[in-house]
Amino acid sequence: MGSLVRVRLFAPFDRLCGRRDVVAEFSGTPRLADVLLRLVEQHPALGGYILKRTGHGPVDFENYFLACVGETIVLPEDMIPDGTEVKLFVPHAGG
Repeated sequence: MGSLVRVRLFAPFDRLCGRRDVVAEFSGTPRLADVLLRLVEQHPALGGYILKRTGHGPVDFENYFLACVGETIVLPEDMIPDGTEVKLFVPHAGG
């Protein structure tokens, strides 16, 4: 059975792809890494902000954005259950 994952995009990601929400379908339970790669496939403008350009080896991710499920930060290797909303944003420094 497939899994649906909704990604809620916050600035600047929403402006880059022209939408605030993206829904992706997977054949099984995806890792966050799978969700991010699908997001970049659907909206290539996000690639320069999400993917590191290493030139070789496995894909790596930039570390200046946060992905959260609810109030919990999730990492690329974390599994994302069916029906989950992932929030993708750039943390703001400040006090």
